[in-house]
Amino acid sequence: MNTSRQHLNTGFSTIEILIAFSVGIIFLTAAMMVSFSDPTLARQVSLDSNQATAIDASLDNNALATSSNKLGRSIAALMGNWKEAISNDSDARYTNTPVVSDIAPCLKEVTNATTWNTLGSRGRHITFGTAISDMATAIGLGRGGCDPLPLDDWDNPDSLGSFDPSGLNIANAGVAATAIDVKTINGHRYAFMTSQHASQNVPDFWVIDVTNPTSPQYISSLDLSGGTAWGGGHKEGANDLVVIGNYAYVLKNFNINQLQVINVSDPTAPTLVTPAISFEPQGVNKNGTDPQGEVIKYYNGKLYIGLHNTQGPEFLVYNIASTPATPSFVGAIANGFNHSIYDLAINGNYAYLAIKPGSGGGAQNTKELMVINISAATPTDTTNGYNANIGNNDTAGAMSLYLLGNKLYLGREQVNSPKQDFYMFDVSNASSPQLLGSANLNQASNSIIQTMYVSGSLAFLGLTKNPEFQIWNISNPSSVSSYGCGGFDFPQEVTDIAYADNYVFAAIRSNDFLRVIHDETNDATCN
Repeated sequence: MNTSRQHLNTGFSTIEILIAFSVGIIFLTAAMMVSFSDPTLARQVSLDSNQATAIDASLDNNALATSSNKLGRSIAALMGNWKEAISNDSDARYTNTPVVSDIAPCLKEVTNATTWNTLGSRGRHITFGTAISDMATAIGLGRGGCDPLPLDDWDNPDSLGSFDPSGLNIANAGVAATAIDVKTINGHRYAFMTSQHASQNVPDFWVIDVTNPTSPQYISSLDLSGGTAWGGGHKEGANDLVVIGNYAYVLKNFNINQLQVINVSDPTAPTLVTPAISFEPQGVNKNGTDPQGEVIKYYNGKLYIGLHNTQGPEFLVYNIASTPATPSFVGAIANGFNHSIYDLAINGNYAYLAIKPGSGGGAQNTKELMVINISAATPTDTTNGYNANIGNNDTAGAMSLYLLGNKLYLGREQVNSPKQDFYMFDVSNASSPQLLGSANLNQASNSIIQTMYVSGSLAFLGLTKNPEFQIWNISNPSSVSSYGCGGFDFPQEVTDIAYADNYVFAAIRSNDFLRVIHDETNDATCN
């Protein structure tokens, strides 16, 4: 999305303006009560129909100005502070109710509803609305634009297209997708994906053209192993990736050279940037238990990496602002952190980590949500966070996170008896998340919410057990409910999802490596 308006280094673009004006039915009488702004001037007057119509027209015109002015003031406030809380206001005649809805991290929908009464106490209302994007946030997230407003209501998700690598000579049926990122390059929409597999010499980085979502096409792939096996029962492949500009940053499922940079400026011929980066110089023991990277995120020129619980630091930071092809080490959390990090989200000077309790010692090992201060080169544990454990036998861990505006969403695994597995937090104070609500989504035993995307009042979830793709209404944090048809059942688990252009692109553990999901608008029957 191109942005044209700039203010304090922040740019906004108006996507659309929706105006709805409801006047109801006007009844006129010979005598009415006129309420002035000064209540002491209220008096009974006799008006003919022309006078009453003129006064009502004046009230309506003033309402237009009042509502549009409030909308403008709300936008101006957000231009100064993207996370500003906008309050209601009213005067003797008009009441303004602004609503700010987070559609994507860099996109908000802003509306203002103005209500007032005619001379005959007939209620009227007008609503102005627009969508605005924040250039600074888009740049910080490494996006070329912001996700658009959902065009459909997503009450009946269905599979639209798929890609299965087993049909290629370079892969077998054992390829399992682990992560996906969708970017548009030179007018083509590409899905960049990583995978794991049981044998060597099989690609683990993939480029799929999804410009036509009904028929994804294989473009290119790379084998990142270099013909070297880790062994010890570990699968070959990669665990996660993020695509920023001309480069893909991939976490290999390996004990050395865990971070691989790939030049994707030409998606038809991606090339490895050598050498790969090993975490061993930062204190990660290559001979320790599972020193592989689990999750990688980008924010404002830096890569944030979470590792499996191992010998050495499990949270690392690299700078790519000036040299994107050669990440430079910034800092790592102190040794002894002792947690497996399954997902993370960045909120200014703080990182939120999703961890599994019991994966390490110390007083913090029961907090599935941890808050890390990343303002300095060496990240530090704030000791804040949230403990979702219910009793000593609750070993469920936090597996996924999504940050949208001032709200943080957390998904857990469901272990043993049913427990809360979806949580919402207010992170207006970034260092101290406050629980807004939680829900038991009634998942099957040992099911895991592995990935999620949130837009407005809907949460799109990818799970390990059926239905593996689900949609939930989260407009009321204290009463989360299944939305529409509820979801879609895949043959295998969903490991990651990406949203772009009103489609959900899902990475699948196997059986159709990539699935494109859309909202079925022509069929009222749930799939």
